[in-house]
Amino acid sequence: MQRPSDTEIKQFSFTDTVSGVEISSSDFPNEARQLYCLWHGMHYLYKQIQFAEKAAKGEGLGGMYADLEGSLGLPDGANSLLPVFHHWFGVTAINFSRLFAWCLGVKNGEFSKPSYQTNRQRRNVSRYCRTYVLSLQELSAVLGWRNKVFAHFALTDPYSDDTLSTLMRWSVYPLRFISGRLWMSPPDIDIDENALRSISFGLSPSAIDWSLTETFNALNRRFHLDVPIIKTKNGDRFGKMTFPMSFEIPQGQDAGPVSDL
Repeated sequence: MQRPSDTEIKQFSFTDTVSGVEISSSDFPNEARQLYCLWHGMHYLYKQIQFAEKAAKGEGLGGMYADLEGSLGLPDGANSLLPVFHHWFGVTAINFSRLFAWCLGVKNGEFSKPSYQTNRQRRNVSRYCRTYVLSLQELSAVLGWRNKVFAHFALTDPYSDDTLSTLMRWSVYPLRFISGRLWMSPPDIDIDENALRSISFGLSPSAIDWSLTETFNALNRRFHLDVPIIKTKNGDRFGKMTFPMSFEIPQGQDAGPVSDL
């Protein structure tokens, strides 16, 4: 693997180019390192989805809905991984932005590192981080998915204002391929007397739809990282972890080592 030098890893920073605030490893050695790890993970997922989009585009696919039995022109096994990649990305992106907000709050004097002695101090930290995340237009749709799907499915933890239609739509395979990109987009589901009445799949992305590759590009424009992302000899994909993939696990037996990584 081609890695940045130890000196580069120890001395790096993220800069929010909108506010101009820099979070450096010299001021936040532990937190900045965690930010780097989260960013590297998002970059890895970005390259995997980018690879899938190129493969689907190569099949000449246009706007379409793809379910578990359908295909985006990818080999068997890929369709089941694509939503999971989005789950990982969504949770990671929100954790990254919350941790960046915490560093920002300390740097701006909103609270200090030991500000956790009272409930009021704890609420202040949480409120500050939440407010910052809500200010990121780049993650507005992702946050909605994180709250209703990625952190836990709304169906398993319903709120009083969640309708049955809302709960059901988050549980359907959510990916569509539109104009060369994969989009997270749940279908519109109408529920009548607890029975599935109709499912409609629009082809125009709505306010809650989002593209992982577009989102990472937007985050990459906003958060400048001054140290290179780790790459492997295969480029931006870890080892041989590329499509196609196989996931046959013998029933009642240990899955064993992952031999093809």
